[in-house]
Amino acid sequence: MLKDLISQITIFNTLTDEEQQEIAKITHIRHFHKSNHLFYQHDQMEYFFFIIDGNIKVYRYSADGREQIVNFFGAGEMVPHHAIFRDDPYPANAVSMNEIKVLMIGKADFETLLKNHSDIMIKCLNI
Repeated sequence: MLKDLISQITIFNTLTDEEQQEIAKITHIRHFHKSNHLFYQHDQMEYFFFIIDGNIKVYRYSADGREQIVNFFGAGEMVPHHAIFRDDPYPANAVSMNEIKVLMIGKADFETLLKNHSDIMIKCLNI
């Protein structure tokens, strides 16, 4: 089942079954209830997420304390979208808008996998 979900994600859909199985080894399915945070602004970026079901709001607070919506994300999208390429903290907060299901991948695990499987890295970068 996990490999089937991974095969539907654009960045992974050109990988072979064996390569997708390697991704599955470092991937977890998580469910979040409405209004649960996936991450908070300025926290160390440890995970990135692919939304299977539901919607996520990404937002931050202005200097005067007002909420500023950055974007909304839905099924098939990655949050944060730049996680694979940067080492800085999360740039904003992410909260579930409803019941959601996501694939969660540890950034360090993914980097290790790419270092050990250059063929996967090349395919992921050629999307």
